[in-house]
Amino acid sequence: MAKWLSDSKTVLFDVSDGVARITLNRPDKRNALTQQVLNEMQAAMIEADDLKNVRCIVLQGAGKDFCAGYDISSGGDYLPPDQSYGFDTTQYRGQATYDDDAWQLRMRSAPRLQIFDMFKPVIGKIHGNCLAGGTDLALMCDMLIASDDARIGFPATRALGSPPATCGFTTSVRNGPSACCLPVIPYAVMKPPRSAWS
Repeated sequence: MAKWLSDSKTVLFDVSDGVARITLNRPDKRNALTQQVLNEMQAAMIEADDLKNVRCIVLQGAGKDFCAGYDISSGGDYLPPDQSYGFDTTQYRGQATYDDDAWQLRMRSAPRLQIFDMFKPVIGKIHGNCLAGGTDLALMCDMLIASDDARIGFPATRALGSPPATCGFTTSVRNGPSACCLPVIPYAVMKPPRSAWS
């Protein structure tokens, strides 16, 4: 019985030899992020941080990709269209005002910010695609280890010119100059030349 993580359906949690492995487990959806995935990941991070026998955490993805970004199949809402919230949504903040929108943004950001707020080091194990929202998670990690097949990028920059203000690029400033070494924006998933890493 775990203290913080219970009945996880989209995240795997394993501890061995002082390492907690947190695995995004939606390989059929390329580990696309939903609110459930983020909430379970946050709980797993807190569980690992609280366990005495854990010295560091590895965040990884099941299947052939680390994370392909956010799952937008439900229109970006918290729940799929065939489910209901179970409460009167008019009684709670929406996104009609700047204040409400800022509050929503903070609440939706909290699960991924947990990675940055950990007391123990978090290593991002990147393979396959690490796109859009996946970069949000990766850039919150203390260290990234990428396989040769890793493709890191934010494809929306091709159309928008810059990623949304809420993504990891703006918060990468918190991680210092090492985050700036990732040639993410200029190449937007295309393999960069070797000279870009110097």
